[in-house]
Amino acid sequence: MALNCFSSQDDLDFREIVQMTPEQLYITMEMMLKRHYDNVFVEDDYLYAVGTIPVAVVAHMDTVFSSPPADWSIFHDAVNGVYWSPYGLGADDRAGVFAIIKLLHEGYRPSVILTLGEEKGGIGARHLIENHPVAESNLYFLVELDRQGYNDCVFYQCDNPEFLEFIERFGYTTDFGTFTDISFICPTWGIAGVNLSVGYYNEHSEAEFLFEVILNRTIFLTGKILEAAESLDKPFEYIPLVSSTLLDKDFIDKFWAYPMEDDEEEDDVNGFKFDQRAV
Repeated sequence: MALNCFSSQDDLDFREIVQMTPEQLYITMEMMLKRHYDNVFVEDDYLYAVGTIPVAVVAHMDTVFSSPPADWSIFHDAVNGVYWSPYGLGADDRAGVFAIIKLLHEGYRPSVILTLGEEKGGIGARHLIENHPVAESNLYFLVELDRQGYNDCVFYQCDNPEFLEFIERFGYTTDFGTFTDISFICPTWGIAGVNLSVGYYNEHSEAEFLFEVILNRTIFLTGKILEAAESLDKPFEYIPLVSSTLLDKDFIDKFWAYPMEDDEEEDDVNGFKFDQRAV
């Protein structure tokens, strides 16, 4: 897979995804998952497909915008590989959904969790763990594809140094965030999880934009992470972080509406290093 730019088909697919309402995307992804998986749980605010690779990849289908952008309002700078829309692109988290679709097309079969209501406090993830208090298959860890920026790996309330070291082998650098769906799923299932950067910036605003090179690289590296997982012999345990109340669920419940994540430093999109030990 080329890491520097989208193919013409990728461009068409990405545009189609960001133009869908959450309800339209839900129906599309339900049909896609049922084509690729025998066991798919379908609920009002989540989809959960049970795969053969011992990893679950996670993304959310809702955005903060009341309506998706029309095709004429989606702009693409092909020279710099940037997408944006003056009405809000919704790459948070259509980028993650696009990444999962690409991984499926490339033949990977992890478990897949797609939620609605992440932007309203993780509604879909909460209902998922109510209906599935344990994972439906043997999982070694979870990977959410829903982080802004270039090179971040975020573990939230999980403090497993072995898992951190495993993920950082792939060129990611540990950072901090407020919450996302795995903040609820991982402690309930007792399995470690990470959220990886997928290339969008200025999320939750009309100034949001997406670097396709970053998204492509994350898709590539997620594939490598899935391949490496198959050689593991045990799960990475969820180890709770001993921290301030800023990471407690009660705090999240109070401030769920539009959780923001700080990223004041400019990222260097050409500076990542891939540790060959990870392969």
